[in-house]
Amino acid sequence: MPVVRNPNVSSEDAIAKINELYHDRFTGSLRINTSSNRLEWKIYFRLGRIIWAKGGLHPNLRWRRYSRLIHLPHLKQIAAKEANPPNRQYSILINLYKLGNSIQKDNLIQLVKNVVSEIIFDIIQYSVISGDSLLYKVSERDNLGAFLTLVNTDEILAETMQEWVEWETAGLSEYSPNLFPAIENVNLFQHKFSASKFQYLMPIVDGTISLRTLALKNNLNLIEVTEFARELKELGAISLLPTPKLTKFNVPIIIGSEATDLANYYQQNVIVSSSSSNQTKSSQPLIIAVDDSLFICQGLGKIVTRSGYRYIGIQDSVKAMLIILNSKPDLIFLDVLMPVINGYELCSQLRKNPQIKDTPIVLLTSKDKLRDKIQGKLVGASGFVAKPAKPDAILDAIAKYMPKPAEKQD
Repeated sequence: MPVVRNPNVSSEDAIAKINELYHDRFTGSLRINTSSNRLEWKIYFRLGRIIWAKGGLHPNLRWRRYSRLIHLPHLKQIAAKEANPPNRQYSILINLYKLGNSIQKDNLIQLVKNVVSEIIFDIIQYSVISGDSLLYKVSERDNLGAFLTLVNTDEILAETMQEWVEWETAGLSEYSPNLFPAIENVNLFQHKFSASKFQYLMPIVDGTISLRTLALKNNLNLIEVTEFARELKELGAISLLPTPKLTKFNVPIIIGSEATDLANYYQQNVIVSSSSSNQTKSSQPLIIAVDDSLFICQGLGKIVTRSGYRYIGIQDSVKAMLIILNSKPDLIFLDVLMPVINGYELCSQLRKNPQIKDTPIVLLTSKDKLRDKIQGKLVGASGFVAKPAKPDAILDAIAKYMPKPAEKQD
């Protein structure tokens, strides 16, 4: 059966199909789509065992949630080399597994199991929350080849179904663990906690961290966390958002006096720093830099704003695309070595958007090899600056691709 399609099925039918493929010792992929095509999951099999799963809600946040909880040496270097393959995260895991010791290998295998279990849970819950039907497609041609582990399909289905039964029993069927709690009424929220707990929770219940991540990072039971979140929501203390907010705790630095407009856009929650000696106007060109290093973001900001330009520094490459599209910069600096989404991949994504396709993009790279420059050109980079980036090199790149900022008015 090279390709089999089946339209308009329920979540139960999709889970039954996973079980059927297990008993058939199937090798290939099962792709499950919502009828609206808003979401897609893909599960890969080898002889009936699951070897990987991807897609669904917030896949990059899921990757970051699990990869940050375990010690993974070489993650950043390997992630940078995996430019833009269709199964980039799995390729990273395979390469990490080859380099890891026994403890690290066990952690990687557990990461795979966690991702698979989470995706199966979301598939089970989808029809309950949305009332929407699903479509699935089975393909023997879509095969990952190399595999890190063979997850026992029968066991993980049984375990995840038990989790779902417990979730339903708690009355949480319509509450997704992928929701993002955000404080709506500080006074109501504060009354539910001791002073120390309130101080701890205040900066993290800000709409940027999902219920899953809150439970996992704090070693708490997910059902208990979600039950408490439901109680707080019913009190009016918090809201539960379907998508994460952009806030100061994981979005970055804006340096430059004309940050006000952007700060208002991000609900006045972005970190703003300005210098009275360098007043700029809203008409001044805007430069954005994406680098996971706070030190580098701040250093670039000083160079840029002292030259009279507006500046946004972004540390989180996952959120960079949205911020860039909303801000419409005149020049973009991208670090090549970033976790989750590297500079090559982000550059490629930006070039596919009509708003950014002609905006100059300069890659910041610690490598000065012809191969890296060729790879950069292939994804649409305009130029390169070697790291550690010297102020003169940054200013030369700005001069090459940008108009000079307007002179200050007396």
